[in-house]
Amino acid sequence: MYVFRIHIRPSGGSADMRATFDYCLKHKLLGVGWRTEPQTATTDWDTYYREASKIHEDLSVPKYIHK
Repeated sequence: MYVFRIHIRPSGGSADMRATFDYCLKHKLLGVGWRTEPQTATTDWDTYYREASKIHEDLSVPKYIHK
């Protein structure tokens, strides 16, 4: 599994939320998660969770999706 970070709130280009959503559907992409500081580039769940836990109180949604 590869994990990439992308904001699904476009503000550049056409800034078209529908076009962004359609692109993600077409390419079978799912964007979910909470940022980390500093932004951790990892595909390891435990590393992500440890870093995200430092700044977010509730990570129940990404934990559920990870399951």
